[in-house]
Amino acid sequence: MNRRVLLVALVLVLLGGLLGAGLYVRSRPPVAPAVAPPTLAEPADNGWPELIRAATALDPRKDEIAAAYERPWNEQSRDTARLLADCRADLAAARAALAKDCLQPRPKDINQAFPELRTLRGLARLLVLAAREREQAGDVNGAAAAYADVLRLGTVAGRNGTVIHGLVAIAIASIVAPDLERCTGSARMTQTALARTARELDRALERGVKSSEAMAMEYVLQRKWLEDVAAGLQAPGATGPRGIIVNAFTVGPALRELDRNVGPTMQALKKPYWEPITNPPVYRTTLGQLTLVQPEGIRRKWTQRDAVLLGLRTHVAIQQYRLRHRALPNTLQALSPQFLPTTPVDPYDGKPFRYRREARSYVLYSVGEDGKDDGGKERFDPNTNRGDFVIWPWGRLYESAKLPASPPPSVSP
Repeated sequence: MNRRVLLVALVLVLLGGLLGAGLYVRSRPPVAPAVAPPTLAEPADNGWPELIRAATALDPRKDEIAAAYERPWNEQSRDTARLLADCRADLAAARAALAKDCLQPRPKDINQAFPELRTLRGLARLLVLAAREREQAGDVNGAAAAYADVLRLGTVAGRNGTVIHGLVAIAIASIVAPDLERCTGSARMTQTALARTARELDRALERGVKSSEAMAMEYVLQRKWLEDVAAGLQAPGATGPRGIIVNAFTVGPALRELDRNVGPTMQALKKPYWEPITNPPVYRTTLGQLTLVQPEGIRRKWTQRDAVLLGLRTHVAIQQYRLRHRALPNTLQALSPQFLPTTPVDPYDGKPFRYRREARSYVLYSVGEDGKDDGGKERFDPNTNRGDFVIWPWGRLYESAKLPASPPPSVSP
């Protein structure tokens, strides 16, 4: 008899605890986010709506655009010329929008899927095709300006968004990087065109979305999602024992886990790539594992973007030096302060980019993700994360992109 009474008492205590925990989750006031994304003022003449209209109009031809982009840059077919002619109005509208200050609306919900995220890649590829057409016609300076439009598209695509928006921006930068690298290495480039390209690269590095900004937006929206889940469990018809128990054992712990891990995540993103993440966030709840992504993957993607953009910026500065002095610099230190504010630093190890002269040309590279200097001879392998990011000679970094492996004959300094 005493055992039965004791068992009933234990069950009542357990149910009381669950009820109290559930009521606490239901009744506690909203907690202010531990971090907040930057507040960006919308431009007076925002070109974003026009940009999206132009990109969306290209959706029916995205497969055709992708197939044309995958062809070698100097083997564009009549079909590509016809495609560019058919899309000329949309290209003009996109360029006019990019000439303005563009800012996408801040997402209101983590599940808000921007359809334009899929269409912007198609627009980037078509802009590259139009620039290749000019390059093949011999107008390398006009082509460089057209490639810079794609850089600007990548810059604006990630601002005011979450991690996925940042990843789309990085993908757009990778679409144009091989072509811009090749074009700016041409001996027919002028100092004016190189300076314009340098300014656009500086803009991409300065105004491109930072990983910490994207993660802050991700955190705020993930937290709102969890709070909305809790609110749904409190709605009429969901206030019974099941809703209380789910709130107490699922949503509440996930919210606390999210708040506890956002600090270490933001600290990890601030660390340079060569410093290990010693306190990675740990998610044990199912909902927690569906919320913030691990910082290591984000840091890897953003470091790769920085290596490519900084490498291209250094390559353009070398070309500027060559035109001005009719010779290649002996070291990268010779580029500053005339063409670069400081000696460019490899984001993978914190040391200057590797550079050496070879006959009438040069080798410029980053050590890549493994941090090992392979002398610029071992091409980066995305499957093993080994090898160097070789910026120049053109073609080594992007041999897997179905582009010709040797540069055009006009690029030797």
